[in-house]
Amino acid sequence: MEPTAKALTLYAQLTPALESIRATLFEQPAFDPATQSRTFHLGMRDWVETWLMPALVARVQQAAPRVRIAVRASDARQGARMLENEEIDLGVSVFPDGPPWQRREQLAAMGYRCVYDGKRLGIRSPLTLEQYLAHPHLVTPTQADFRGPVDDVLVGGSKRRKVIYATSRFAALPLILRRTAVIATVPEHIAPFAISMIWHAKREGDAGLHWLRCVVRDVVESEMSEVSKKTAPARRRRRRTQR
Repeated sequence: MEPTAKALTLYAQLTPALESIRATLFEQPAFDPATQSRTFHLGMRDWVETWLMPALVARVQQAAPRVRIAVRASDARQGARMLENEEIDLGVSVFPDGPPWQRREQLAAMGYRCVYDGKRLGIRSPLTLEQYLAHPHLVTPTQADFRGPVDDVLVGGSKRRKVIYATSRFAALPLILRRTAVIATVPEHIAPFAISMIWHAKREGDAGLHWLRCVVRDVVESEMSEVSKKTAPARRRRRRTQR
């Protein structure tokens, strides 16, 4: 037997409501982070782990000594599937709109920064668009191989860049940049894409997960505040130089 198109439509529309009822009926008791044991599985890209987890682990260790965290590799394409298959409890990364049962909270707005060896490329900062397009690139794609959000923007302006290397791991880029005349465009904590956390509607009543979401939110706000303090003087210097 196979469901009809109408059945599939009803399933998609009714699932959030049914999950909410289930969460209410089987709501877990309050979670005490100071005394209870719990293991949380988080899904994120490696750059998010590098940026977020040092502060998050320190905060959790202080507030919840019996809580453990396991991070699993996840990206925009895998987040919803991993939640549905219960491979992760919470996703923290750049995620698209998902199925009706997916819950989302935007945590921060970020942008990009170009990283390169100026001496090897024979160019100085600030980098012009012409220079950017004239040199080969490394990418950490979120769509198909050799393509990412930056390419969507360039194509919209009838521009293209030459991409010679694609990897899913940001950690590999510094080693390559030290020995190759290329440009990498990597996330920076400024603006225009959103990093969010996502979770399954059936976990709405999970007191432990609610506690963890609050901790993640607080840590992200704290880290973004620190980044703003560090980058503000540099932005002011750039504006004075441009004048």
